[in-house]
Amino acid sequence: MRRLMILAILALAGTLLAIEGPAAADVGPTRGSGGVGIGVRTSGGTGISTSGASGRTCRWTVTQANEPEPFKSIWAKVPPPPGETVASGQWARWDCSDGTAGIAWLPTNRPVVAPVVLAREAYRYLPLPAPRVRTNPAVGRDQLVNLRTWLWIDPATWGARSATASVPGLSATVTAVPVSVTWAMGDGGRVVCRGPGTPYDPKRPEAAQHPACAYIYRHAADAYAVTATTRWRITWVAHGVQAGGTLPPLARSSPATLLRVVEVQAINNNQTSQ
Repeated sequence: MRRLMILAILALAGTLLAIEGPAAADVGPTRGSGGVGIGVRTSGGTGISTSGASGRTCRWTVTQANEPEPFKSIWAKVPPPPGETVASGQWARWDCSDGTAGIAWLPTNRPVVAPVVLAREAYRYLPLPAPRVRTNPAVGRDQLVNLRTWLWIDPATWGARSATASVPGLSATVTAVPVSVTWAMGDGGRVVCRGPGTPYDPKRPEAAQHPACAYIYRHAADAYAVTATTRWRITWVAHGVQAGGTLPPLARSSPATLLRVVEVQAINNNQTSQ
């Protein structure tokens, strides 16, 4: 009879654990957590969650104080998951703001979600803009053969961006820092610039102008398709535990910008005396 009761309790545990929970298949929570909702906040201030529902939050209840007595008695008798002990955690209920709920093992000796898992989730939502191309002579005006074309990207599409993913008691912030821009100039040439480039300032004298990034076309063409690709270095740091590291770099490319390149013929005004 006792054996049958234990089997019934374990069957009930399996049923409750199968209740639909927070979207975790794409997140990969640590073993035994049973799933957890992860909120993501970007440097742009947008609320995101793994389920795609903005502002979704989840709460763990470890005492089951508001549950009927049979519930508490049943879960007090359910053994921990394999590899766990009664000292390493306890069964707990989670409830999310979208109405989903369930029962899972809540570890007390380590985070419910590994910090790197939170970092990877924040990484997915980094608000990295595509670079906006700027040139001198300006886009829409003729570029000149054998004279340098200044290259830079709009400052609004440069600079560090970040995103933070969190669960109760733990968060990880991922920071992306742009490090270089690769320019494909449309004629087969490429330029790699360590930085955004220097904007041309028409208020300054020509002798004081020094481009950090430029290119010289050698042949005329009606339309060279130019693209700029920004490469971002990615690092992360956890808050709540000591952890951090790097993630694979990311890149964003601009739409093609068409540049017309023309040749300017010099005119010889010297005349031979008769």
